[in-house]
Amino acid sequence: MLKNQCYMLNSDFAILKEITYKSMDTDKQLIYDLLDLIEKKVTNFKKYEGKDNLKEVILESLEIASGCTLIFEPVVHTLDMYIKEFCEKNNFSFQDYSAMIKPKRQTPLMKFFYDIKNLDESEYENFVKKNRWIGTHGIEGEPLTVEKLKQEIERVSKIDKTNFNIEIPNAIKDIYELGCEFTYYRSFIMERLNMVLFSYKKQFDALAKENNISYDELMSCTWYEIIDIIDGKKVPINLKQRLTGVGLIYIDSKYEVVVDEELNNYIDFFKEE
Repeated sequence: MLKNQCYMLNSDFAILKEITYKSMDTDKQLIYDLLDLIEKKVTNFKKYEGKDNLKEVILESLEIASGCTLIFEPVVHTLDMYIKEFCEKNNFSFQDYSAMIKPKRQTPLMKFFYDIKNLDESEYENFVKKNRWIGTHGIEGEPLTVEKLKQEIERVSKIDKTNFNIEIPNAIKDIYELGCEFTYYRSFIMERLNMVLFSYKKQFDALAKENNISYDELMSCTWYEIIDIIDGKKVPINLKQRLTGVGLIYIDSKYEVVVDEELNNYIDFFKEE
């Protein structure tokens, strides 16, 4: 992960692509097993919302981020490649396929946009209190306010509600259903993480103040480093350098934080590789 962009060695990606294609060409069970795992882990994560144990929620976040997101996103990429080739073989426009894909279940953010359509102005403040995580990413970003809610309500009211009905050929119905599921989970993972982690914002603020560092400096730490800080260990010495960019390299289940020239060298390497 370099400057919030995920990179992967071509050799590793080739292995993942082979596994994805093989599963798609056979019974797809491996793909659905992955989705089932994500469903259980991410749904269970909601129980940590608003609790007091910051260390525990970080450990759970790590498991979801590394065990779900870092695996799921490359799989999505290989699946997109497979589906594009599949559509071409079956004389169906990949652009049309992409246009008709949408989650068949509501993600938390989708529910938010559905709920605001019929929201009375007298409900605004309470609604905002329950949905302050909207607009944040993890524990960064600006939370929802009444003013932002009003802007979203106005914006949603102007959206063209025209439905585009495209007949789905029998040959691609299976991958259409799978595409809808992947679209749902891609959003569901991040939205649930954002929702739960934001409920710990005050605790993260307090942790930064206790250690005489800025909130942005704390956010430049890895989850492992934040756990160490909670446990009373030393704060990393290069936090100010990280504010201009930071990377996390995973090799053989071990990680290394990189900044400055070393970070740029890694970015150049992966772009060339």
